[in-house]
Amino acid sequence: MNRNTIFIIPCLMVVLFSQSAIAQNDNSRKWGIEMSVGGSTIHHDDDVSWELMNDEGNVFSINTDYYLKRHIALSGGLTLEQNGLFTNQSDGIGLMKHWTAGIHAGVKWYPLNPKYIVQPYIAGTIYTNVINLPHQRGKKNVHSGYGYMGDGVLSYNIQHAVASISPRVGAEIRIIGSMSLTVAWDYRWELYGHTEGKLMNTSGTRAGETFVQRSNNARGVISLGLKYDFPSRNINISERSYNLIHLLFSLLSGK
Repeated sequence: MNRNTIFIIPCLMVVLFSQSAIAQNDNSRKWGIEMSVGGSTIHHDDDVSWELMNDEGNVFSINTDYYLKRHIALSGGLTLEQNGLFTNQSDGIGLMKHWTAGIHAGVKWYPLNPKYIVQPYIAGTIYTNVINLPHQRGKKNVHSGYGYMGDGVLSYNIQHAVASISPRVGAEIRIIGSMSLTVAWDYRWELYGHTEGKLMNTSGTRAGETFVQRSNNARGVISLGLKYDFPSRNINISERSYNLIHLLFSLLSGK
């Protein structure tokens, strides 16, 4: 990294954050829409195979917030989850993938004034599942592409939960105007359901061995996204900021 770039990066960050602060002077936000993606860690009972790690999953969400007051918002939208089984014996999220999808709803509390660039929040959410409700039970031939190489037979017994409840903490970081970067963590407890799997290795380094997994009906989710609030805020770029941006690009181009 050259010397000019070392100076340009922090200066550009100052410009962007200063313009975001100007945009935040308008506290008339009414509602917002957010799209996010994330990953989940599915926790297991401790009394099954100790050699197996927790399973993993992918989470996709579209969410809408309606601001009742400056600090309170109703929240709701659609959530899609792809969960894996025997993640540590595959080169993806699992030797078997299973889906859930549904509507979620909850309440958010923002402790800070909306004028601030960083908006932390605490939320409570309920997630419903409207697909894959029937009991799934069966066997399939699998190949472990990671960890214990070899073939095996996977027996599964899955009853997806009809709903999950979750406390949630997160933050919205204003990028510019009405656009924010979002980050969140939540812990979801299933109200009903179970996921069990048994893997019998038929070849490879662990041929003849059997591994058992059983979910404890809880999973942690970390997600990142983008959010846009309405009505849109006008961005007031001052002449001083324009001159600074022009100077930064001049330095970058070596002029």
